[in-house]
Amino acid sequence: MYKKICTQCHQPSFSSCNSGTWICPVCDFDITNSKARTAESPTNVVSLINFTKYKQSTSLTTMKNSSINKLV
Repeated sequence: MYKKICTQCHQPSFSSCNSGTWICPVCDFDITNSKARTAESPTNVVSLINFTKYKQSTSLTTMKNSSINKLV
């Protein structure tokens, strides 16, 4: 497994392959030219869990904001 840190939002991105186009799943920034590192399991499992929580919380915020805008 490989890991890149996005140079735009500074969030980790993980992949099983380090070749080809690599787009940050958080902010959609192209991080293809960023250096891929081998993901170490213990540290990056925590990062992946934190990323999942972050993604869920931003999705909820987006949904709340969307709902509020519909009410206005």
